Amino acid sequence: QRYGSIFGIEYGSETKGKGEVYLNGFTKLTLNGKGNYGIFAGKNGSITVNDLNIIAKETNSYGIAATNDNIIYGTDKSENRFGSTVTLNGNANKIYMVETDNDGNIKLDENGNPVQTEGSKAIYADSQYGVVQSGEDMGYIDIVGDIVAEDGGTINLDITRSTQNWLQGDIIAYGTQSSKKASVNLTTNAALAYQGDALAANGGVVDVKLGNRSSWAGRADDYQDAADAGWLASHTNNLETKFDGKVTGNGTVTIDMGKESTWNVTGQSWVTDLKGNNSYIILDNDENGNGYA
Repeated sequence: QRYGSIFGIEYGSETKGKGEVYLNGFTKLTLNGKGNYGIFAGKNGSITVNDLNIIAKETNSYGIAATNDNIIYGTDKSENRFGSTVTLNGNANKIYMVETDNDGNIKLDENGNPVQTEGSKAIYADSQYGVVQSGEDMGYIDIVGDIVAEDGGTINLDITRSTQNWLQGDIIAYGTQSSKKASVNLTTNAALAYQGDALAANGGVVDVKLGNRSSWAGRADDYQDAADAGWLASHTNNLETKFDGKVTGNGTVTIDMGKESTWNVTGQSWVTDLKGNNSYIILDNDENGNGYA
């Protein structure tokens, strides 16, 4: 269906069905520009990919995105009847949102960790239609970059293999006024080396299940204080967070630490539900010697 034309060029075409892409074997993508997308499922789109390897070198880019956006026609009025889904399979999935030098080498900080690009997200889902999920058999992950669900987006990753996993980046679930059901669920069968924060607000849910002997350095916050109207009135407009908007309500953060796993708490933390199995929690200190809890 057409809605008009400009200088003889038709615009506003409407999608009629579901677009499906299957990337079998090994898929390697290098993103050199700002605001680039690697794997992008938009309205009525589905992408299944095996053994993904993405490196994004500039700011405000997305490794994987599943959104309600129009891919082709900016004025597409069709309903998103089939959703926007990305499914990950394969032995290994590596996503690096990192700065590089002139020779293409990854820049490292003073602690020897890769430097993340500003404003970029390794995995992103928004709206009630956006879903990023693992398939029946997803191997290990090696990710540098944030995992973010917003405005109803869903990210479900169940890593079934017995291979070491790595994640350097925050896990964020942030609801909005239009939809307060953003969620990130990450489960690893094997150990996960996790460096980053677990944050949820405005009805968002973060659920992390760590494999045995995992290690986590970061803080958690479910913003439970935001459930109090008095606190909310005095903090909403001046609270600094990692979310893309204001905190107007609390979220849920659930952490299930695997056997003999370790959490090094690097900042004040609030967890809705915390489970352990001969696990260790280290209450680290800041530069002034103040402990965290």
